[in-house]
Amino acid sequence: MCFSNREYSWFSAAKNDDLEYIIKNVKKMGRSVDNRKTDSENNIYNGFTALHYACMFGCHHLLSLLLLIEYDILTSHEQLIAAPGISKSSKFLLLKGSNFMQIALLSKNIELITEALDYVNYIDNFQWYAPTCKIYSTLSIASICAYEEASIIFQTQSIIESEMDFQIQGLKTPLALSAKYSNHYAMKGFLNLCSDQRYKASVFYMALQKECDKTILNIFNDAKCGDKTKTKEYYLKIIEKASNDQYYGQFAKQFEDTPNIQVQATLLFENNKHLQSKSVLRSKSILWSPSQL
Repeated sequence: MCFSNREYSWFSAAKNDDLEYIIKNVKKMGRSVDNRKTDSENNIYNGFTALHYACMFGCHHLLSLLLLIEYDILTSHEQLIAAPGISKSSKFLLLKGSNFMQIALLSKNIELITEALDYVNYIDNFQWYAPTCKIYSTLSIASICAYEEASIIFQTQSIIESEMDFQIQGLKTPLALSAKYSNHYAMKGFLNLCSDQRYKASVFYMALQKECDKTILNIFNDAKCGDKTKTKEYYLKIIEKASNDQYYGQFAKQFEDTPNIQVQATLLFENNKHLQSKSVLRSKSILWSPSQL
């Protein structure tokens, strides 16, 4: 397909925060999709819109205008992108059907994330597009982005209500992901949600209860995974708040009194015979994809 100079200039302006150019050409070029062949060295990604590029490169001056016309457009092709939101050297396999906020989170564009959430919170009935069973959710991405500012996602009611019970491939909910990768910022976000009366009768609360017995092993079953003190602390508090079963409160006390992680895991196995899964935490990979989450 022929790619015009106007299209080239449009996407270049989106990457370079050129508000003047975007304003002049938005009527003709708004909602355009980049049809060039992907070339990551030159920051070209087939299937991206101007909003997707702005979220990747932190172009916050363009944000309000591009959100107005392109917020509902999802990526149309799979792309491998840099993911400093996970770690400095990480790359992430961004699947077809990803949204602008997922790109901003992975790119660690903090100011843009905050501004975007402020914007959508003022839109009545703003809809976060429900992902399919093969695509991670916005909440899932926030759960693996281990920087404090990403936890603002857990304060966004529209995201929580639409995505809390969503499970990606491998039946891992956002709660399980945050525990698995020791993201104590996300764990703190979940803990705060446990105290929010709006969710007491929601799928969020039921998902927490259902997830507790599946997830707790991911924190305590591998002594080689480093210090998980903060993650453990938040997870035990979540268990106490989210579960109506006194079982969890009893084990929370045992875990608190037992410093050795391997002993904690043994206690759990001995007293929780119905759990069959003994999955071991994997170390973080340089290349991330939904199958690794």
